[in-house]
Amino acid sequence: MTINFKKLSEKAVQPVRTANSGAGFNLTALGVQTDINERGQVVLVYHTGIGVEIPEGYEATIRPVPSIVAKTIRMCDAPSLVMGGIDNEICVCFITTTDVVPAVYNNGDIIAQIVFNKIEIGRAHV
Repeated sequence: MTINFKKLSEKAVQPVRTANSGAGFNLTALGVQTDINERGQVVLVYHTGIGVEIPEGYEATIRPVPSIVAKTIRMCDAPSLVMGGIDNEICVCFITTTDVVPAVYNNGDIIAQIVFNKIEIGRAHV
């Protein structure tokens, strides 16, 4: 299987799989913006500047990394299903879990992993 990543920004960090990175490719924060969801919660939207072409017969999900235990944020919809094409930027959203200044990721930090899984399609039995 070949994974094609595309840098959508000069500053983007190419996702890599290191010996201690687990099942996926590390995603690095390029920038962050804040938003407010329907419940009035602060949402941190981390940009990666990376697009991905998902190989035929596979799915891609975004999962939190172990360093999240030291933060006062949680990843929205973890694991998140990646949709779209290679020209669509992968963004990772987090909700703050505190009413004080949250401990968050900074630009250049590894914020999540993208993991690829083969899709096995069987027959439905009714």
